[in-house]
Amino acid sequence: MRNHFPFFFNVFFLTNFFIVTIPKIFKRWKNFYFGIGYILKFFSFFFFFYFFSFFISYIL
Repeated sequence: MRNHFPFFFNVFFLTNFFIVTIPKIFKRWKNFYFGIGYILKFFSFFFFFYFFSFFISYIL
């Protein structure tokens, strides 16, 4: 479990980092940004619950 923690935390941090930086890069392509931002929010949400399930299974 402790070996998995840095990986999932880094994935969650990087997805949120890209959500913050993509609007600055793609100011002109708003439709493209909203598509990518939605995908990255979905993946960060998915990895968070994937890590959370590991955490619950580790406790139980």
